[in-house]
Amino acid sequence: MTADAGPDTPPDAGADPASNAGPATGTPPTTRPAPRPVPVSGPFAEPFEAYIAPARRKAAIWRILVGLVLIGLCFFGWQIVLGLGAALVVAVGAMQESGGMGGLQEAMRAVESFLLSVSQLTTPTRVLFALALFGGAWGGVALAVWAMHGRGLRTVLAAPGRSFLRDLGRGAGFALLIVGGLTLVTLPLSDMPARSDISVGEWLIYLLPLLPLLLVQIGAEELLFRGYLLQQLAARFRNPLIWGALPSVLFGAMHWWNVDGALTSALYVGVTALFGIAAAIMVYQSGGLGCACGFHLVFNLNGLALFGMEDTHDGLSLFVVPKGDFDSGLGIDLALMAALVLLLLSPWSPFRVRQSHPPRGAGTDGLY
Repeated sequence: MTADAGPDTPPDAGADPASNAGPATGTPPTTRPAPRPVPVSGPFAEPFEAYIAPARRKAAIWRILVGLVLIGLCFFGWQIVLGLGAALVVAVGAMQESGGMGGLQEAMRAVESFLLSVSQLTTPTRVLFALALFGGAWGGVALAVWAMHGRGLRTVLAAPGRSFLRDLGRGAGFALLIVGGLTLVTLPLSDMPARSDISVGEWLIYLLPLLPLLLVQIGAEELLFRGYLLQQLAARFRNPLIWGALPSVLFGAMHWWNVDGALTSALYVGVTALFGIAAAIMVYQSGGLGCACGFHLVFNLNGLALFGMEDTHDGLSLFVVPKGDFDSGLGIDLALMAALVLLLLSPWSPFRVRQSHPPRGAGTDGLY
């Protein structure tokens, strides 16, 4: 007598599926439905939920705080190392030119002048050096997510199945349309910015190191504010004011000292905070940092390589914008950034991805 197989007993590997019928009594064959992939389940819509999922396993607040400390140590540690290396190069060059004790004194003066002028991006070398200072943030974020959250840097760049490079192109293309359109509209209405001293040939040569270093700089900011912080906060809080707006306000506040004057600084902080909110919406809608990075890259390229602010960010720009014109245009920039945020929140946003499942709990995330 043969015992009946249990319901989970698989058929013989080499048997014909039709031979898995029951006994000769005419009972129909027992078939099990093919397993279906289980969708990501959470309070947010895909692909954002898939982007947040890796951050949920270890999302304690203390882990985030320690992670920020690690990022800060790597960021400032790299700046110290790079700064000391550059100061050494400057000192050696000054000593070789002067020689003797006079050369040592000249070297000290050269190093002091170099350190005081680093923030003034008025030469190509200073621009490239300032961008390279952001490299430590990449290592800091990679260390923080590995040591405190048990995951890799790839999980910060994009959700599984999303292409960071493809989204980078999408964000850059969208920014080119905006920047190009605004330039075509506004230039005829105002005086043409003055041409800088850099030649076109020299400018093209400097673009070769500028582009990758600019990606390092904008990538560092996006990794921290729209990647690490946004992910870890969204893993704990559903409210977009916490995981979306709060990091963007912090991002804007860090730009307070980029310009002079309380009113000008406040307007500039408002513009950059709205920029951060727009980038956070892109992350929400696309499920990764690619679109935000591409968008950020084009905007910073426009401000450093095409139209630089006079005596501040004109070291590698083809044209120079007077500081007064820059300050007076911040109100318009603020309105344009607000309009951009509204566009991205509308059904016409170019970054919306078709959802494979709706968010659990209608209205909990507040962005769709």
